[in-house]
Amino acid sequence: EISRTLGPDEALCAFADDTAAVIADYVKSAPGLCRLFSEFARISALELNISKTVFIPLWSFTSQHNVQTLIKEICPAWGQISVARSGKYLGFVVGPGAGQDSWKKPLKKFAERSAANPENKH
Repeated sequence: EISRTLGPDEALCAFADDTAAVIADYVKSAPGLCRLFSEFARISALELNISKTVFIPLWSFTSQHNVQTLIKEICPAWGQISVARSGKYLGFVVGPGAGQDSWKKPLKKFAERSAANPENKH
């Protein structure tokens, strides 16, 4: 069913409880994916945790809210999905904003530890 829902240049990847989809035309592919995930949830009692799900547009956008509204129109069940320039998949930051975002957490941790241990300053 997935191969009929996605186009030839699109992919759905899963490892343990992490799932990622790369779709070229979300207006065309998202409704089918939404139906598949809904059907899978009915069969297995396992469903997407929308509060942890991130939609990462691979194009420039100015309003995350506008993208979220479009997604909600296409797939109402995904109406509360987060829209961001990057997200984590299998522990790696991915997406167009990954270059900047991948350093935020390590630099924050470094700054906090440096401030907590002033005797480590040289």
